[in-house]
Amino acid sequence: MEPFKHAIEVALLLSVPQAFSSICFVLVFFGLLPDRLVARCLGFSIALAFSLNFSFMNLETPVHMLFSTTLTTLMLYLFFRRYSWRIIALLAAGILCSTILSEFASLLLTRPLIPYELLVTGPFYYKFIMWPFFGLFVLIAWLMHRYSFFPGKRTALLIAEARDGYLLLFIMLITAQLIVLIIFYVTTIMFGQQGYRDILFIAGILSIVAVTGISVKLLLLSRKQAVDRARTVYVGDLLQLFTAYRSQRHDFVNHVQTMHAMLKLNKRKQLEAYMEEVVEDIQALSEQRDAMTIPALAALIQAKTALAAEHRISMQVKIDKLPQQKTDIRMLDMIEITSQLIDLILDETMNLPYNLRQLELAVFEQTDQLQIRMTKPVDPYAAHASKAPGLPPAAKRLAKQIKRCHGELSIIQDTRDEVSYHLKFPLNISGLSAHLQ
Repeated sequence: MEPFKHAIEVALLLSVPQAFSSICFVLVFFGLLPDRLVARCLGFSIALAFSLNFSFMNLETPVHMLFSTTLTTLMLYLFFRRYSWRIIALLAAGILCSTILSEFASLLLTRPLIPYELLVTGPFYYKFIMWPFFGLFVLIAWLMHRYSFFPGKRTALLIAEARDGYLLLFIMLITAQLIVLIIFYVTTIMFGQQGYRDILFIAGILSIVAVTGISVKLLLLSRKQAVDRARTVYVGDLLQLFTAYRSQRHDFVNHVQTMHAMLKLNKRKQLEAYMEEVVEDIQALSEQRDAMTIPALAALIQAKTALAAEHRISMQVKIDKLPQQKTDIRMLDMIEITSQLIDLILDETMNLPYNLRQLELAVFEQTDQLQIRMTKPVDPYAAHASKAPGLPPAAKRLAKQIKRCHGELSIIQDTRDEVSYHLKFPLNISGLSAHLQ
């Protein structure tokens, strides 16, 4: 009866708080917020704690670690079925890491004051010594949730959407390395137990070799993905550019045929006026090309202008003389963001009547920033025309990508009938960082 009572005491005062703090911290860290978060975490903690405590006394430490990992994964599947097996494995690795780190920190800090064995076998009030460590994890989780700060959300998203499991395997191996290192330190250095020294040493060497191999594989895979992304971004724009060149060639042939017919009809004055208009258009294109010192951006604007013309949208382009210096922003990111923004505005403009389909695109430099401003009309008959402009859902996702590239996107209603999209990229990131500091 006494061992049963002691197991319940350890479960209620140690295992449940530890499991609750770990699962709350890991879920919020990865941005995974299921319905009834606190109730699910509490139910998971109670089920896991009692299951582990009634098997702890009969298992040695390495076997207990393996058993607890398996049982944690099973409990995660039962309480969080909405997540895929990859996310379940990621959560199990995170819980294992947070649990090991909390126990290791408490062991280092409490050992000079009280033997670690008394935390488990001593009076019940000794167990409250561990609660500040558990409370710290809960406090950090609450702060991250309050301020919507989820450091591991992108990692979880990558693991969930990845076609291969190399990133998940890498995280699992890092977790295994951490466990082996802490067990080796605790058993051999702190408690002087040498029974598992050789096994832990070999396991550590094997994990290092495995992590090195997976790291090389991830590096090669990331380079391949970068090449595929660049190909996807540029190929679409090149196809649009070729379409623009074909359209311009067709227009040029029409101009030549028209001028030839007017010359045969001896319409010299009309021919001169017509040729002046053609020359003005050609000079305007040449001036834009000379002013734009970023060839990829110039090609993109030319391609989007042709795309707008296909949808009967008039796009007036104005490009000021830009500096010769290169921007610190990656060209691939700049082209991808600008292309998505122009496509977004074109989609909105196509919903307008034909007489309102007029866009203005301006590219200029101001205060060490490359600025791209697009102005579009507002449908006066739309129900939301009188409301203040805001970011649509697609633009909100784009704004997050712009922020990661140190850029800025804003929408300003210049007049009642016009709305401007302002896209800004810093020409010098180091200078921007120094200014913010």
